Amino acid sequence: MPSRHLLTAISILAATLAVPGCSNHESSQPLPEVNAANCEPGRVELIRDKEARNKFIDLCARMSTYKPSKPRGW
Repeated sequence: MPSRHLLTAISILAATLAVPGCSNHESSQPLPEVNAANCEPGRVELIRDKEARNKFIDLCARMSTYKPSKPRGW
């Protein structure tokens, strides 16, 4: 019986170590400059890292969204 518990414990440990976890690694690929040419869907697809691609898509979506209002003379 003790060998069965040991085998079970080793199996659980091996399975736990084999499952990749979340990591906080920095992307090795730098993000391209945010402009109209780089925000085309074909160019965005070239970014392999999913987190970096999503961040770049967010930056493209926010590109030129800020437009200051005209001054008003109240």
